Amino acid sequence: SEADGVRRALRDVLAGRGVQPHENSWMHRDGSVRDFEWLNQPMTDESGQIAYVVASAVDVTRRNRAMQALRKERDLLTTMFDVAPAAIVVNDTQRRVLRVNQAGQKILGWTEDELKGRELVQAVVPEYDHEGIDLARRSLEQGEPMQAEFDILRRDGSVRRVSWKAAWVRGSAGEESFIVGAGLDITDWLDAQGRERDRLADLAQLHRAHTAGELVAVLSHEINQPLAAITSYASAEMLTGSPDSGQSGRVTELFEKIADAAVRAGRVVRDLRAFVTPAPSAAGPIKLRTVLATSIELVTSYAGRFGVTLDLQAGDMPTINADSVQVQHIMVNLLRNSVEAIAGAGMASGVVRIRVSLAEAMARITISDTGPGITQDDLTNLYQPFLSTKTAGLGMGFRISRTLAAANGGRIISELHAPGAIFHIDLPLAE
Repeated sequence: SEADGVRRALRDVLAGRGVQPHENSWMHRDGSVRDFEWLNQPMTDESGQIAYVVASAVDVTRRNRAMQALRKERDLLTTMFDVAPAAIVVNDTQRRVLRVNQAGQKILGWTEDELKGRELVQAVVPEYDHEGIDLARRSLEQGEPMQAEFDILRRDGSVRRVSWKAAWVRGSAGEESFIVGAGLDITDWLDAQGRERDRLADLAQLHRAHTAGELVAVLSHEINQPLAAITSYASAEMLTGSPDSGQSGRVTELFEKIADAAVRAGRVVRDLRAFVTPAPSAAGPIKLRTVLATSIELVTSYAGRFGVTLDLQAGDMPTINADSVQVQHIMVNLLRNSVEAIAGAGMASGVVRIRVSLAEAMARITISDTGPGITQDDLTNLYQPFLSTKTAGLGMGFRISRTLAAANGGRIISELHAPGAIFHIDLPLAE
C-alpha cells in the first residue's frame, strides 16, 4: 500500500498534474519506522517535456505521533462525555449551550439541537430558581467553580431537581474559553430521603411512646408528690387561720410552697407530653443545658427506684443546632440504659455522670456509668435491630438514637470499656 501511494503520485506528476504530495513510512536499517511527507516536483527540459521528478521529504514522525495521541485523547474524552451518567453541558463564554451529552438530554428532557445556542437557565429553569442561580454565579465571575441546586422544567412538563457543578475551561494562555457544567438528578434521592425521614419520625415516635409507657408509673408518683404537697400546704393554711391572726408570714410561706409544688407537677406533665407528642423535625439553636435538664428530670425518678443517681456537670454549656425532642430522645434512651445496666448487674446503687465538652467544633455529651461496662460482644450487637437484653425491650433504642444523632449532623461513639460504660454524643454547635 505504501508503494502504491508512491506510484500514484508519480503517475499524476508525469501526467502533467503538477506537484503531488504524498506521505509514507520508511523503515531504517536499525528497524525503526519513520513517517515522511513528500512533495514530488516535475522538472522539464528545454522543450517543456518532463525530464525527471524531484522528490523532497520532511520527517513528520513526531508530528504524526502527537496527532495520534491527540486523537486518542479526543476519542477518550468523547466516549467519556457520551457515556457519563451525569448531565454534562458545554457552554461558550456567553453561557450559550454548545454541547449536551446523552445523559444530559435524558435528564433535562430536551435534545441537544433544541438547547444549542440558548442559555440553559433561561431555557429550562423555572423563574423561581433564577435568583439563587444568579447568586451562585458570582463564584464563576470570580474564577471559582460554581455549585448550585435547582429545578429543571422538562419539555413534557415534569420537574426534576438537579445538583450542578460548573467551572471555566481555560486556554493555553489562561483565557476563559468554555464553561462546563455537570449535573446529577437528585429528585428520587430527595424523595427517598423524605420518606426515610418520615419512617424515622414514625419509628422514633413509637419508641418514645414505648419509653413513656415504661416511665409513666414512676412519673405518676412524681406528679402525685407535688399534688399531695399542695393538699398538705393548703390544709395547713386553713388550720393556721387568717392573716389577721399574726401568722401572715407563715401563710405566705405555705402559699409559696403550694405554687412551687404546682409548677413542679405541671413541669413533669409538660415534659412528658412534649416527649411523646408527634412533631415535625425542626433543627435550630437550642440551649444544651435546657435539653439535658429536661431529659434528666424525666429519668431521675426511674433511676431512683434502683438507687442510681444522675450527676450533671455544672458550669457553662454551649448552644447546639439540633432538634430538641430528638436530642431529648437520645438522652433519655442512653440514661435509661445506663440505669438498667447497673440494676441488671445486681448493684444496690450506682452513678450515671453526664459531662459536656467540645470536640472538633462539636458539643460532646459524655455519659458514663458505674455499671459492668461494655464487652466486645455488646459492642458488636449494640446497634443491631430487635436485639435486646431486656424482656420488654424493643431492641431499637440504640439504633434509633444513632440514626437521630446522624439526622442532626452528629454521631454516637461507644467505647469498649469495663467496668463502667462510656458513650459520647457529638452534636453540631450553633452558628
